[in-house]
Amino acid sequence: MDDVPQFDLYGILGVSSGATVAAIETAFRAAAKREHPDTSPDPSGATRRMQRLNVARDWLTDSDRRARYDQARGVRESHAPRAKIPEIDPLGAWPDHRPPTAAPSARPSSVIPAIALVAVMIMLTGLVAGPGSLVASGIMLAGFVVFIFALLATLFGALR
Repeated sequence: MDDVPQFDLYGILGVSSGATVAAIETAFRAAAKREHPDTSPDPSGATRRMQRLNVARDWLTDSDRRARYDQARGVRESHAPRAKIPEIDPLGAWPDHRPPTAAPSARPSSVIPAIALVAVMIMLTGLVAGPGSLVASGIMLAGFVVFIFALLATLFGALR
């Protein structure tokens, strides 16, 4: 014997508990067109939503299963008061559960000192390439420009 589903079958299809089988079938077809994993605009979770649609249709179009579901639902709801649950469209957009982004750090960036280190390495490479050559002079000049940039960026960053 099947276990009674624990989710709102009527809500999944968007029909009332007094809906006819024809109304349930119509609602199922419309929802299936929207939620099918191959055509859904939101494919994440579409397979799960489609599975729930199929379960809802199977249970609500079978009179014996529907009676069992309605009875179990009535028994469950009458045993203990339930908290009011906000209305949520089960087939609508699902909430984004990403943690909030952290605030930018107040620490100074470690990128600028790294750039300065690279600049010093470039200047040392220019010295090793041979003092006095045009290539060595170009390498030294490039390293010096990068070093000055890093120095100014560090100074202006510290003044903020």
